[in-house]
Amino acid sequence: MRFTLITICLLGSVAPTLADESRIYVDRVKPILKARCYACHGVLKQEGGLRLDTVALAVKGSATVIVIKPRDAAGSPLLNRVTSTDEAERMPPEGEPLKPDEIAALRDWINHGAPAPVEETPERDPRDHWAFQSPIRPKIPALEHSALSNNPIDSFIDAAHKTRGLTPQPMADKKVWLRRVMLDLIGLPPTRDELDAFLADDAADA
Repeated sequence: MRFTLITICLLGSVAPTLADESRIYVDRVKPILKARCYACHGVLKQEGGLRLDTVALAVKGSATVIVIKPRDAAGSPLLNRVTSTDEAERMPPEGEPLKPDEIAALRDWINHGAPAPVEETPERDPRDHWAFQSPIRPKIPALEHSALSNNPIDSFIDAAHKTRGLTPQPMADKKVWLRRVMLDLIGLPPTRDELDAFLADDAADA
């Protein structure tokens, strides 16, 4: 019993430490990289072939340089560049150098093994957003249900019904159709005289 209690206490003291290691990156390091590094080493631009918007990509480095050596901050080129006093070598190349607490966060994270959050994904390329895509006229699906009119929109609705195993309702009769139209257009149902006149009109454009 005594051994079990000691084991539980030890595990309880270790678990928060392991969790805290990944929080260093999420809470302190990633915001620094996003604010100061992504402009040159992010989704839109990768100077020197280096991308830093995920831990996996950062640790991988470029084709020629490994910039992060987990558990060896002093030997990591990334830390050497951000602490350099040579303005031609220091990163980031524009703006103020990183603050001491920001450098300390990077150092602590690397020395803890550069832990990454679970299932971290890179930033999405904003150029992939639908608003930046050229419109392409889609192929109109074949209309399978005669209950729908032969409008191209109905063909797409019919195709969506098919993928979901749905069957469309039959076409509304004239009485129901007029009620729906009147409620949609003016918010009031048709009067008896309007309904009788419509039902008596057999014209296609009634």
